Amino acid sequence: MADDSGGSRLHVEWTNTGARVSQRPLLFLLHRGPAGRLISRMWAAALDSYAHHEPS
Repeated sequence: MADDSGGSRLHVEWTNTGARVSQRPLLFLLHRGPAGRLISRMWAAALDSYAHHEPS
């Protein structure tokens, strides 16, 4: 979906299908704890930086 400034919006879902039983507690913490928010903010910052980068 494009907005008036010519940019786009992304809807991203992070799933972990097929995770091993031993990995599931860590994945639960990543999704439900503060780490999930930190990871999403890092991705948002990286995508914003990429969007504002002037092509060479």
